[in-house]
Amino acid sequence: MAELGNTRRVYIVTGTGNSYTVLKGEQSNNVNRNAESINVSSKDTGEWGDTIPGKKSLTSDFNVYTADDDEHQKTILKAFYAGQAIKVFVGKLGEGDNPASGELFDAEIMSVGDTNDVGAVSTRAISVASKGKPKLYLDGAVVNEE
Repeated sequence: MAELGNTRRVYIVTGTGNSYTVLKGEQSNNVNRNAESINVSSKDTGEWGDTIPGKKSLTSDFNVYTADDDEHQKTILKAFYAGQAIKVFVGKLGEGDNPASGELFDAEIMSVGDTNDVGAVSTRAISVASKGKPKLYLDGAVVNEE
């Protein structure tokens, strides 16, 4: 069944007990999963090339209303300038604020852009990239652990 876009949220994960807090003022988010394309063509493949997937990556972009008083937006800005990773969950929480579906990952902050148009609410566009393999949650369980 289709779900509304506002059911999947961006959470900043803090503490040793993994406390999930929604990023204040979130307007939209997206998650991009990619794999490098490795050409394995040979003389036997004919005129069409043959590829296999290589290294995988996950990136996420989200837009929020700028809130300089929000602790998590401050955390993101400080981490960007310090070159530090943060922990992010993009998805839906279930019972007991545990991940129900989505990806949990350590994230490097790739960009933070502020837009300040006259007569409009200031917004902030944030891009992050996974640092290592994310955990994929489906139906409340991690499904991609070895």
